[in-house]
Amino acid sequence: MAGENAFESIFRAKIRAREARAELLASLLFAGSMLLSVITQVVLADADALPFFPVLRVFFFTFLGVTAVLSTLAYLGIWHPSLSFLNVAAQNFYLGFFLSTAAATVNAEFALTTAAPMFLVLVVCLTAFRMNPWLSLFAGAAGCTTMVVSYLGFMAPTLTPEVLATNPAMAYPAVISRAIVLLAAGAACAIAADTMRRHLQARSRDEDRIELLERTFGRLLAPEVARRILDNDDWMKPERRDAVVMFADLKGFTHFAENRDPEEVADLLNECWTRAAAIVEEHGGVINKFLGDGFLALFGVPADHQNPELAAANTAEALQQSLTPFLESHGLALCIGIHAGPLIFGGIGSESRCEFTVIGTTVNVASRVESLNRSLDTRSLTTSPVAEKLGDSWNVHHRGEHQVKGIGSKFGVFEIRKGDA
Repeated sequence: MAGENAFESIFRAKIRAREARAELLASLLFAGSMLLSVITQVVLADADALPFFPVLRVFFFTFLGVTAVLSTLAYLGIWHPSLSFLNVAAQNFYLGFFLSTAAATVNAEFALTTAAPMFLVLVVCLTAFRMNPWLSLFAGAAGCTTMVVSYLGFMAPTLTPEVLATNPAMAYPAVISRAIVLLAAGAACAIAADTMRRHLQARSRDEDRIELLERTFGRLLAPEVARRILDNDDWMKPERRDAVVMFADLKGFTHFAENRDPEEVADLLNECWTRAAAIVEEHGGVINKFLGDGFLALFGVPADHQNPELAAANTAEALQQSLTPFLESHGLALCIGIHAGPLIFGGIGSESRCEFTVIGTTVNVASRVESLNRSLDTRSLTTSPVAEKLGDSWNVHHRGEHQVKGIGSKFGVFEIRKGDA
């Protein structure tokens, strides 16, 4: 439980940090826009001539101070979701003060033609990317309230019938319509925020599922095979490919397992095949399936390989060097058979249950070659198609022509060792 609480605490801290960054960006955008608007008025207009400008200037810098405090808290990560609502309320209060002061000291027409109503819309819009639907609804309701209160309390009393006759946009219905638009904008941003949040949550869940599938498939299948299944809707369709097949089997395993506990036998196999899988993958191959005391590995499928024959031979040599001391201590030996040629690769079975595997004469020959290690007292055997691709650094010993069960013609068998081994 303590671990779960610690995890939850870390997770919530990350969420708060993201919310704080979003709030910091929103605050900077709003304050920067307001500052640019004020600078524009000072530079391009005779702002000092406005009766309310000195008061507005003081209030504006006070508001910037509040924004700076909130931004600093967000930057430091000292954040709580309620501060977002406080920030929206402060922005609306400042804009309401501006509208009221402008209407009281100049007139309602001037107040409504300033940028303040547009800034009320900006406050609402900035809530969308914070992805909190309730914050967007609050901003819409706050903007609507600010517009209505400013109009009814400070603008409407100053409007005469003559002014309304010449400028209907100052009339009650027009202003209330703007307030309704602010409310609707809040609802629209709330829907957008909720949609984005749900989309991101769904995407996160999908990515988690994909990661789980890849991780699960990666334990049941080779990673290359797992990726093929996940990426290709037509993955069951068999393909004809030229590739190299390796069969590996533990000599003496039946006697070893006869009088031992299943757990001990399983531990040995897991240790052995964990090392083997790493070596096979290191050389560009994939283990298609484990066969209890053996495995089937592929080189050249599903991923292409520039020289699969050499890769298979190098893998065999690395397997013998890595596993022989470990296996000999348990009275076991690793026997390997390699053959190259055409094969069928794909999903074999039914639509409800199938196996991603390889079939064909090439696979059968590789299996038979592996079994010849017992009678020839060897460890790694291959056939002509592979032996011919090995360079001078390999000792290749011809061990005769052999005919085995299920194969119509004889084939040459070669023992392979690297260097002077």
